[in-house]
Amino acid sequence: MEAMPRGLNSALLPLLLGALSLFAQMNTGEIAGSVQDALGGALPGATVVAEQARTGQKFTTITNSAGQYLLAQLPIGTYSLKVNATNFKQSVRLERGGACRR
Repeated sequence: MEAMPRGLNSALLPLLLGALSLFAQMNTGEIAGSVQDALGGALPGATVVAEQARTGQKFTTITNSAGQYLLAQLPIGTYSLKVNATNFKQSVRLERGGACRR
């Protein structure tokens, strides 16, 4: 078997590594927002649960001191959001579409 010329070998290596990195990428999205009371005040410590409609898989986070939340690296799909906060009625929202990051 003939040896590959050294220049060609080093030229192919970056190409092969680039092709391998394509397999490592995932299609994911995120849901971000804020939780507020009826007067517009932030609700820190609220539990936000996103449930994927197709699989039923749930992802949970807690709002920060400004009432903001981020659910990152979610599988692409349609989600319902449930928000629970002490002394407040549960809120449920179904979102279709929206922007996604890849």
